[in-house]
Amino acid sequence: MRYAALAAALFALPASPLPSPPTSAPQSLSVPQSPAAPALPAQPPSANALYDAAFDRWRALPLPPFATYQTHGVATRKGRVQEWKDDVWYRESDGRCTIVGVALDARDRPDPPDFESRCLSPGFAFTFVPQRHGAGGSALPLDVPTPEPSDAAGPKTIGAITVRSRPYAVTFAGNESLDGKPVVHLTLRPYRDPDKHILRDLWIDPATDGVVRLRGEATASAHLVRIIFDASYDESQTEQTLRLITGYGKAQLFLIKIGADFTYGLADFTYPDSLPDWYFDRKAYFAHGGIPGKS
Repeated sequence: MRYAALAAALFALPASPLPSPPTSAPQSLSVPQSPAAPALPAQPPSANALYDAAFDRWRALPLPPFATYQTHGVATRKGRVQEWKDDVWYRESDGRCTIVGVALDARDRPDPPDFESRCLSPGFAFTFVPQRHGAGGSALPLDVPTPEPSDAAGPKTIGAITVRSRPYAVTFAGNESLDGKPVVHLTLRPYRDPDKHILRDLWIDPATDGVVRLRGEATASAHLVRIIFDASYDESQTEQTLRLITGYGKAQLFLIKIGADFTYGLADFTYPDSLPDWYFDRKAYFAHGGIPGKS
């Protein structure tokens, strides 16, 4: 009963008087304006985007049908130096070249002419860009469209996607400088077949998307031969030209290991509109007595 009496007493309390309405118009409240959010900085391109841009730029460059140039090689092993020079005639349509040795001095006897089906051409990409020989100068496609269903009664295509196939996992390694030029350094790890996908690093000029330098590791003969190399390029909006290769090569035969440092330079490029077919055929070459002034 005490709880009932308490409740009755509470409800019996006089109600508090309501406040009287204001006699004047209410003052408008000033709502503070939040400051404008600062503009977010532009996000740098991803490692894959940088790789793709360099690939697309290189693939789009025109390929001269012929080239001539001179190469200069130096190999050093245990303090002993071997040096050689060659004149090279190159044909882009099939990648063939003719190599003619150049005497270093009056006592030097250069190697006889050699005829190769693969050469270090001015635009040689070391597997970065697929070779275009025999494909009318066109590269293998990089963008792969969604295939149409083979069954006519199957589901209809309601959309399409395009995927980009890369043989490497690409990682941004940092912004660096090479010979005073700002570059972006990417590291590459092959998903599979490291003996075929030999590149390990790329240095790209972000102003042109050109490759300034690439690094590779090549093996052969069941890993008994191993070569680690850097390839340097002259690059611009319209050029991607191999200039210098430096590296170290090691070969093993049973318990014998042989290693040598090497440099290999390319220079004095010319790009004639045509060269005779017999330049690139061994039998016809000797039937003509060799290239005038070079053999």
